[in-house]
Amino acid sequence: MSARRNVAQYEFANLCGASYKQGNVLFGPDGTTLFSPVGNRVTVFDLASASSHTLPAENRSDVKTLALTPDGALLLSVDARGGCVLTNVPKRTVLHHFSFKGPVHDIQVRATSCCCWWRCRWCWCWC
Repeated sequence: MSARRNVAQYEFANLCGASYKQGNVLFGPDGTTLFSPVGNRVTVFDLASASSHTLPAENRSDVKTLALTPDGALLLSVDARGGCVLTNVPKRTVLHHFSFKGPVHDIQVRATSCCCWWRCRWCWCWC
């Protein structure tokens, strides 16, 4: 006879005990979701169903600025040291980590490109 084990699968759902420190908040394209930096993670609030979840992406330091694509599928979160995490929001997965190698003051995403204010100049990236 083979012994069968009950293995529980746990998934990180919400961040408790941390508070909002800095950074911008974003509304999703549908107007019912709110993205808020909480420490080095991003929490997504669903205002229609009064629920929230924290994305598994983790920046190296506190998140300073957020940018969301117009369709709401991709989220860029940039921390105070210039580290950036690209996250697929619907699947809640990290797509890429990259660094601007310095503080980023602002980041904006457009339909075809992304621009950020970095080291006293605008930098353009095409998606």
